[in-house]
Amino acid sequence: MNQPRVVAATSHRDSNRTPIFRQMPSRAPADPSPRPSRSLPSMRSSRSSLVALVVCLACRESEGSYQGYADRTSAVGDSALAAVASYLTLDSTKTVTYDSSASATIERLATRFGGIMRPDTVAVFHRQMLEGLDSLVLAMRVLNDRETSCTRERTIDCVDARDFGTILGSMRSGARIYLDARRRMRETLRSLGATFPDPPAVSPTALRPRDSS
Repeated sequence: MNQPRVVAATSHRDSNRTPIFRQMPSRAPADPSPRPSRSLPSMRSSRSSLVALVVCLACRESEGSYQGYADRTSAVGDSALAAVASYLTLDSTKTVTYDSSASATIERLATRFGGIMRPDTVAVFHRQMLEGLDSLVLAMRVLNDRETSCTRERTIDCVDARDFGTILGSMRSGARIYLDARRRMRETLRSLGATFPDPPAVSPTALRPRDSS
């Protein structure tokens, strides 16, 4: 009886075929020594020190900027008021003439004054001071317009004694607004560590409202 032969199965693998999975590079062994770590209290302490330093620098910068602001504000504003201070003592029953040099000076300085305003707690006083200077500027413009009308023989708009009281009254009102706001500005800046010079020497009598009739 014939016995069956066992035939060895041939391998279907190609010995020259590139394996699907490449050999991955071996990783370096982990460092058994633990890495140094900063404790939470130490990190908090460093952060607190940094915040304190920033606050300190900000305070110094704020104090310096306030002093610089106080110097510029007083110099420009007081010079603007001084340009027309002579009008504050004039008698409204006499002829009041227009001073082109004084008018040009106060207009220029009032414009500069408005450009140095700070957007913070002193801004309200700065705006009030500027309002006073604007009243002076407007009064000088009105006086100029009325005198110009006289030279052009527009008698209906020509300035006369009835206008002098109103124009000078507007100037005195503007000066009062400026000086009152300046006083409050000085008190506020003093609380912020900045010094504000004394106000211009203006007689209280010159600022007192008078009868314009």
